[in-house]
Amino acid sequence: MITQVQIRNYRSLAQVVVNLESLTILVGPNGAGKSNFVDALRFIADALSTTPELALKQRGGINVVRRRSKGHPTHFGLRVNMDWGNGSGASYAFQVSALPQGDFAVKQEMGRVWAANAMPLYQFSVTEGALQTNVPGLRPRIEKDRLALTVLSAAEELRPLYDALTHMRFYSLVPDRIRELQEPDPGQALKRDGSNAAAVLREIEKKSPRDYERLCRLLGKVVPGTTSAHYLALGPKETLRFRQDVGDANPWSFEALNMSDGTLRVLGVLLAVYQTPTPPFIAIEEPESTVHPAAAEVLVDIFAEAYSRSQILITTHSPDILDSKNLRDDQIRAVEYRKGAMIIRSRARCRRLWKTAPASWRSTCARRIASRVLRRRPSPSCHKRRCARPWSTRSPTGTTPCLRRCGSSSSMTASLEVRTPGGLPNSVTIEAMKLGAAHVLRNPMIYTLLSRLGFVTGIGSGVYRTIQLVRQATGREPAIYQEANELVVALPKGSSAPEH
Repeated sequence: MITQVQIRNYRSLAQVVVNLESLTILVGPNGAGKSNFVDALRFIADALSTTPELALKQRGGINVVRRRSKGHPTHFGLRVNMDWGNGSGASYAFQVSALPQGDFAVKQEMGRVWAANAMPLYQFSVTEGALQTNVPGLRPRIEKDRLALTVLSAAEELRPLYDALTHMRFYSLVPDRIRELQEPDPGQALKRDGSNAAAVLREIEKKSPRDYERLCRLLGKVVPGTTSAHYLALGPKETLRFRQDVGDANPWSFEALNMSDGTLRVLGVLLAVYQTPTPPFIAIEEPESTVHPAAAEVLVDIFAEAYSRSQILITTHSPDILDSKNLRDDQIRAVEYRKGAMIIRSRARCRRLWKTAPASWRSTCARRIASRVLRRRPSPSCHKRRCARPWSTRSPTGTTPCLRRCGSSSSMTASLEVRTPGGLPNSVTIEAMKLGAAHVLRNPMIYTLLSRLGFVTGIGSGVYRTIQLVRQATGREPAIYQEANELVVALPKGSSAPEH
């Protein structure tokens, strides 16, 4: 397990020292540097698996990777400390210097592996190409633009260190890549974007039936009705097939092409966790994206079960994940970007972070972080600061009241807003919707399914019937309008309804 990561002058990270747990959650606003922290670890794996030159080119070159600041440092450094249990462990570090015309050189590199007595068992150090080591028989030539551990891993004594670093896995899952037909793959390791998901699922089902059953059960919790997912070969391509219980005697089958982004993303998370062989370290960026907030608890359950198998690092914006009862406070790291540098703080330092957090962060998730990590209760009006739009401009019919149970009073006319993402089709107008004279099938498959189950009545008349029912109940009509890329239906509260 990686116990500590030290980073200096890498992208937005000036000087960062972070202690990691078996499960660590990085939370912070966009642009705070969460992805840069994960990328620093991925750079270590990439530089050892291939070459530092290729790893730098994939990121835009040394001048992009080294931190931009007033002094513009000419080098960056990375270090990881690991605990392998029973008193054994390892550490590895290197420093890369920038040279003229976008060139670079590995200035320093060191590695240590120790046994249960905490004394260095095997170690090496490289300074500008000169190697020193206590491993007998090792005298390789070290180039200044290569990492020595790649060559030294041929020694049995240093191989565990190399394997632990190169077998780390990093994921930014892309549902479209999971959905499309995939090239044949051995399925030994899930790719970063999930583009070989079908082959990985095949290997899990074949080699670890118990993990496969658990995967299907957890998928069914996130996507109700889904009973299983299977590998499917289509000629020279591979894809996924899902089975869903829709009330018939036999489950219906759907290929990945017909599944939602949220379903495919959750499957990708499950494959990352249960893939075989199991990686020693797994980092997943924003696993909650396109997933319903109600499923956040299940995602945390997946991670809580997974960190008994692998070390897990998660980046997230989701307050629902932070609210999970299965997370401990010491597993959360709050991330902030201040004065051109990224700062990562644990619970012990969050009090100062909360006092100095910028208003833009407080207005989103910082108050939720502080409430959980510091056990502080948010003030009654905190939700008002979460709103990006002024309260006086949220409805064309007037102001919008406080609908949350915060204890504050409001003199504004109350209403409930139902917001649907996405604009109206070109052939549909709001006036036509009010008359029940317009409709467009956005998803024919869902319509067909719900229609067979008897859940669809009076197609295209939903808005018209809503107007009639609200008029009967309150004597007023709901406000229907478009705002940005959303369709908004504001339902007024009846005069007899109690004030909160």
